[in-house]
Amino acid sequence: ELYDHGTQTTLPWRRQGEAYVLCATMRASDAPQTAGQMLDEQAQADAQAGISLEAAGSEAMQSLPYAKQAQIAEDYRQFTDFLKHKLAAILAERGEGAVVTGDDIEAAKAQFAELRAGGGGAL
Repeated sequence: ELYDHGTQTTLPWRRQGEAYVLCATMRASDAPQTAGQMLDEQAQADAQAGISLEAAGSEAMQSLPYAKQAQIAEDYRQFTDFLKHKLAAILAERGEGAVVTGDDIEAAKAQFAELRAGGGGAL
């Protein structure tokens, strides 16, 4: 085990040629967090894992056939557009400085899945 005193994290290691497995965990909390706090936590998790979540995702995507990559990209685009709409609705309903909860996100995910299952097309 290697400890990095600069980032105060344990550095993962692997033998050359072994597959990398993203194993960092972020704490679960019911306490409200700002976007900046979430980004800071992600940076700490990235340092702990030795690879950023973005880089690990890119590596995984590149290993897939092109048609699957395109489908995942389209699904992601649809979900982000849907989530932006839901967040705007929360802001309109609750006002500036509104707190978005885990329950809000879970409800949005469930509604998105329901729309998709029902043939929601271009949500």
